[in-house]
Amino acid sequence: MLIVDIRSSTVCQLDLQGYDACSYNEWWFNDKQCARCRTSPIGNQCEVLRIRVKHRMSILDLINRMTNLRALKFECSDDRWHESCVLPSLLDDEFVEWLTNCVPSTWKIARYARLLDSVQVWISR
Repeated sequence: MLIVDIRSSTVCQLDLQGYDACSYNEWWFNDKQCARCRTSPIGNQCEVLRIRVKHRMSILDLINRMTNLRALKFECSDDRWHESCVLPSLLDDEFVEWLTNCVPSTWKIARYARLLDSVQVWISR
């Protein structure tokens, strides 16, 4: 079943950071899939979203167009922070800096403490 086919009046959290049950591959959403997710009935009511995306611009699309979204935890395949050196510095984080410059200053953005490939955004509208 596709995410766009799911309908519920009570779902406010959506975890799309799953795996393909047959191959154990991680799911990474492309731009088109992100657009379908955010325009789906369940995407419209979503307040907390966990997702893996292929392109950073998809993150901006999701947070700017999902009007009920309050929190977003994501991984992005073009976030190369973890590859920048043996022990990457939280002070030199191009991806978080880029995202911080793209959203209002009242929003909080941070690397997830347990899994540094993940970024969290707390949205205050």
